[in-house]
Amino acid sequence: MKDSDDGQPDALNVVFRTIAFAISFGGDTDTIGTMAGAIAGAFYGDANLPVDSFKRMEGSDYYIEASEVIFKMLTEKNVV
Repeated sequence: MKDSDDGQPDALNVVFRTIAFAISFGGDTDTIGTMAGAIAGAFYGDANLPVDSFKRMEGSDYYIEASEVIFKMLTEKNVV
């Protein structure tokens, strides 16, 4: 993936910009930011996010493990 001018991968910038844009509307910003970040992250993939971002998230180990289990179930059933 092409790097942006500041050296970060474009997808990383897009995910963070998506979250910032979503919360700029105000209101229930934690929920809106979470949903926007989840959608952008799913679209661009976790390979484009720095590992330290995951480690700072509350419950990150649980969610990483859960996503791996779900992915395994889907690939075994040829859904993905």
